[in-house]
Amino acid sequence: MTERPKSLAKRREELVTKSAIQREQMAAILQDTWQPGALSTGKNILSQARQKPLLSGFLATLVFLFFRKNRLFSLLAAGIVTFKTWARYSPFVMPYLRKLWQHYQKRRLSQ
Repeated sequence: MTERPKSLAKRREELVTKSAIQREQMAAILQDTWQPGALSTGKNILSQARQKPLLSGFLATLVFLFFRKNRLFSLLAAGIVTFKTWARYSPFVMPYLRKLWQHYQKRRLSQ
């Protein structure tokens, strides 16, 4: 009976040693690749979102659609519905969007 606990204790000790070595290797790899400022901070992400709100909204919609249960099917279905809706209503909407865009450009140039 003493052989089994000894072998388990020895195996545990080997695994702990192996784990410690792997942690050191991972720390060395991360230290080599980590550079301060390489990752975007929350403040940086928010400032970029404020600069381009339409793009941020579009990306948020894509993220929402991607993380639903039936990802691929729901994304495909949403894309088809969006395309058909845009194809149907774009002749009526585009003149207003052009006017809004021109107004935005004039306002931007006047500032």
